[in-house]
Amino acid sequence: MIGTALLLLTISLSAGSPADSAWNAYLTGDFDRVETIVFDALKDSTLSNRQIARLYLALGCADAFRKRDAAATAEFEAALTLDPKINLTESDLPPPVWKLFAPVRKRIPFDTPLPPRDTLANRREQPEKVVVRSDTLWVHQPVYHESGSVVRSLILPGWGHLQEGQSRGWLFMAGSALLTAGWVTAGLQEQNARDDYLSARDPSDIQTTYDSYNQWTKVRQGFMYLTIAGYLVSQWDFFSNPPDLTLDPSRQTIGVSWKL
Repeated sequence: MIGTALLLLTISLSAGSPADSAWNAYLTGDFDRVETIVFDALKDSTLSNRQIARLYLALGCADAFRKRDAAATAEFEAALTLDPKINLTESDLPPPVWKLFAPVRKRIPFDTPLPPRDTLANRREQPEKVVVRSDTLWVHQPVYHESGSVVRSLILPGWGHLQEGQSRGWLFMAGSALLTAGWVTAGLQEQNARDDYLSARDPSDIQTTYDSYNQWTKVRQGFMYLTIAGYLVSQWDFFSNPPDLTLDPSRQTIGVSWKL
């Protein structure tokens, strides 16, 4: 059951407002539509801090249900920073949402002064001034990798990098392909050398074919170890580096967006 505070929060918004539409979509379980409404609405530079806070709150609730914990936490923090007087209790929110909302509520007290309009945009320090067009530009900072990129990286070194626009993925992919090809080729040569050794009858041929067989075995093992090492290095590089910034806030990567 929806709590009284949540109902008051919903009906306090003007009818037909983006925040109202986002809440209605959230309450009906259409979480993808919540995201679409919020990102479209945030392009409006005339919105008040309170309206923006409600949009972030709706998006946070939707992301909590979609198990995007990092995104939901960041969105609740943005909402409460813009409007610390949002008064929701455990009875107002379902458990998956309250579990993420409550810790943020404790960190941001009710008497926190409202920040300037551009506070959220200025939280992230830019190394240099960014010159953009006069219209609104949204920069999305992912918090961690998309599940699809993770699966691709685990399947093929470098594939996850390329999925997230990291060109060095080509290096890992090419290296993995060459090492794997060397491993397979050495394995085939080892098998041929083994067959030659087992079929040899002349004593001199036996020693020669055995030496060849032994040599190809060592080459195959060397390529095998290098292939495994290359795979581990690729995974370490992928998981130890956050995804690159993107100008597309609609991407499903969990993260936080800033308006420049």
